[in-house]
Amino acid sequence: VVTDEEPQERQEVVKAIVNATHQINQDEELGIGFAQIGEHSITQGFFSSLDDDLQMAGARFDIVDTKVLETIEVNSFSQFLLDIIQD
Repeated sequence: VVTDEEPQERQEVVKAIVNATHQINQDEELGIGFAQIGEHSITQGFFSSLDDDLQMAGARFDIVDTKVLETIEVNSFSQFLLDIIQD
């Protein structure tokens, strides 16, 4: 997911991701990546909580990886996508 702002329904996003983790048997089966465009601090905080605290919200696995788009080099975007799957 590439976005420049946070979702309006943050709790719904968290709930959907947590529910998805209960439908898989291993974390390698599903990976979700959020690439943030810009440095909006609220968005960055929300994405950081998805990346680091999802299991505290009830997720079985940590399946989310996030990056600020400015930190992703054009050459490494494919690596970012692979990292999502392997994280």
